[in-house]
Amino acid sequence: MTDTYRAQLVSNQPDNPGWRLFVMVPGRVADWPEAAWSTGNPPTIQQRGVALEDMGFQYATGAPEWDWCETQPWEDDPHAVVKLCSVAHVRPLED
Repeated sequence: MTDTYRAQLVSNQPDNPGWRLFVMVPGRVADWPEAAWSTGNPPTIQQRGVALEDMGFQYATGAPEWDWCETQPWEDDPHAVVKLCSVAHVRPLED
C-alpha cells in the first residue's frame, strides 16, 4: 500500500502576497517539497495538480479534492486579514 500525505495550500501574510503549496512528508520541514505563486488569487486546481506532479505526487483519490478553511490570526481584531488554507491528500507518483 502506498503512503498518503497531506498537501497544504496556504495564503501568505499580507506583507508578502501569494500562495505556497507544500507536501508534509516525514523528516525536516525544510525538506518538504514546495511550490509558490506570487498572485493574489489562489492557483487553479490545474496549476496545483501540475505543481504536485512536478514535486512527484498525485491525488490519492485520483481526483482533485481540496478542503478549504479560513483562519483569522488575531481573533480579537475583527478587521484582521483572514488567512486561507486548503488541504488535499496525495501520494507519490507511481513508477
